[in-house]
This record gives sequence, C-alpha cells and structure tokens, in this order.
Amino acid sequence: MLRERKKNVHAYVRGCFEQRLQHVQLPFEQWSEAYYNPYFGPSFVDRCTEMPIDCADLAICEKGRVFYYQSNMRV
Repeated sequence: MLRERKKNVHAYVRGCFEQRLQHVQLPFEQWSEAYYNPYFGPSFVDRCTEMPIDCADLAICEKGRVFYYQSNMRV
C-alpha cells in the first residue's frame, strides 16, 4: 500500500460482537477516537495522541468512525 500509493488494503477491527454490550453507557470522556490512514502506517492511531493502537477493550464502528475504550487507557 505505502509503496504502491494505491488503495488495495482495508482497515478492520477484529473482535466478538457482544449483544449484551449493545447499549452500554460509558462516560463519553472514557472513549477515544481512532482513525486509519494507509498512506501513513499499518495500524489505527489515536486521533489526539497519534499513537498506534494495537488493542482495546471495546470498539464502536459507526458511520465511518471508530471509537475505542480501554479500561487502563493503554495504547
């Protein structure tokens, strides 16, 4: 992707869908937004810190945006 400058890779979040967490109410301050830009690197990064994200406790993918929650805020 980076070498070819051609969009042939798609980002993804892997995990298990948990129906019981469908309507979980966590304080907004505890969620962070992540984004993926294949031209700059191979992983999602935190929108504020620009640090790569290799795992999260919970993730929400909605309307083209990704939000994640980490109980101890590790990235």
